[in-house]
Amino acid sequence: MTDASSLTPRILTVTVRYRMPVPESATLNSLAAAFAKNPALHRRYTMLLWDNSPEPLLDPPANTVYQHDATNSGITGAFNSAAAYAQANGYEWILLLDQDSDLPNGFLEAMADAAVHVNAMEQVAAVVPNVYVKDFLASPHRVLLGRHVPYPAGDTGIAPGEATAINSASMLRVRDLLAVGGYIRAFQQEYSDWYIFHQIYLAGKKVWGAGVSLQHEMTVMDYDRLLSVKRYRELLDAEEAFVDLYRCRTEGALQTVRLLARTVKQRFKWENPEYSRISFRRFLRRLHTTRKHRLAIWRADGEARAARYTAGASN
Repeated sequence: MTDASSLTPRILTVTVRYRMPVPESATLNSLAAAFAKNPALHRRYTMLLWDNSPEPLLDPPANTVYQHDATNSGITGAFNSAAAYAQANGYEWILLLDQDSDLPNGFLEAMADAAVHVNAMEQVAAVVPNVYVKDFLASPHRVLLGRHVPYPAGDTGIAPGEATAINSASMLRVRDLLAVGGYIRAFQQEYSDWYIFHQIYLAGKKVWGAGVSLQHEMTVMDYDRLLSVKRYRELLDAEEAFVDLYRCRTEGALQTVRLLARTVKQRFKWENPEYSRISFRRFLRRLHTTRKHRLAIWRADGEARAARYTAGASN
């Protein structure tokens, strides 16, 4: 007789740490609490802690696979390495987590149940929760001609159209992630999630809405408190390259208009006027340079970007 537990998909959680003390990590604390409350979760999940900090932990959390990467390969290196580990050790799914996500009660159970439900659905490559920033549904979104439209709150099932989601708390099928080549160095951090979900879409795969919800703090939605000017420039670099590489000419034109609208909005919404100035300069650059020229600059700067992330400059 087949053990029922053997039919349950195995899930590897990967938490990416950078310098944060373990007791201060909301993700590690909420994972520990979830496993303490429901020890049966150990039959469904294994925890991997990928540590990009300069110095390794002397006492990693119990019941956790610990990998230290002093070179700081960023989230792209962490997620690709986690996918390779998962494939080598028989995990069907990886659940992507950053170090400061407070997972709500029942989240792991809901995601594991969703994995059971879709495991035989070959077209489903990702399972995503509803991620809120306060009252705004930040993920998942449907891509509609340059606009990112939230799916109806609470929807479950296959997301229609091209779906995109943030990395945090998304669960990806290992074989599909590897089949599209995984994350790439060109999008080392900014727009890495946009890139991978677009590749999933191009491969003809689907995204499943799990229906479960959690709150998350997003740097790009709080310029005054969380987003640095340097990080904003890097975000614009990645956004422009993504649009130039993977969107049509109409969407490229919409991006130019969007930068002008953003210039005005930022000037009145945020305290630091530098964000508005940067957006306006990018607007002018799109007017006076070609797509080919912009991508040439982006590719030429690629190694410098990778070096900055390796040095921890983006953290």
